[in-house]
Amino acid sequence: MGGQRHAKPSNRGRSRQSRTLRFSTRDRHETQERFVMCSLADVLLVEDEVDDAELLTRALLALRPGTRVAVAADGVEALQRLFDQDTEVALRPQLIVLDLRLPRLDGFQVLRCITADARTAQIPVVVLSGTCSPEDVGASRSYGAKACMRKPHSGGDMQRLAEVLTSVLH
Repeated sequence: MGGQRHAKPSNRGRSRQSRTLRFSTRDRHETQERFVMCSLADVLLVEDEVDDAELLTRALLALRPGTRVAVAADGVEALQRLFDQDTEVALRPQLIVLDLRLPRLDGFQVLRCITADARTAQIPVVVLSGTCSPEDVGASRSYGAKACMRKPHSGGDMQRLAEVLTSVLH
């Protein structure tokens, strides 16, 4: 079970990367392929670790089948997907789950952009931190995050995180 990355050329000369994740459903014993178009996602998960993204997505789907999760591998990709010029594909999720330690653009910078823009300011953001230090919690709150949570390191912790996150979804 792994993610596959696909580059899609955009009409502006950039390549757009998306990730196709395959998951097995325990109840039906069948493989479902989930590909989330930008505008249809319930959750935007901004996470550079593929394994963590897959585990959290599986945990969310187990608790709330049918949840559509879009994954951005870094801060730049997340902002591109949220603020795409084409409003038909611009992402407007119900929830953003944001890792703080990201390549290219860190989570605090992404959070400031999200909360400063009227198009995305109302979307709840839950920040994930490896340490959940008082500094991370304080900065996350001051930049507008609804919560700062410790990044899970076990399956049980991932399940508990998924339970908290699904309570935010409508």
